Amino acid sequence: MAVSFKNKPVVDRLILILAQAKNTAAAIADNAIDDQDPIDEESLLMLSRDLNSIKSYLHTAYELNFAE
Repeated sequence: MAVSFKNKPVVDRLILILAQAKNTAAAIADNAIDDQDPIDEESLLMLSRDLNSIKSYLHTAYELNFAE
């Protein structure tokens, strides 16, 4: 993976955080399935907005390739 020296530690940290987040999301899904009790819409929307913000920041960092 080609990442700048400055971004290497933060990208590595984000990879770890996202791995933990995926595991946590899987646990939420498992619990909802086990209990037959879905998460509430407000939580889903809040988490989805946060995920979209992360995606937007990453796209901003990537799109610099096309600004040159």
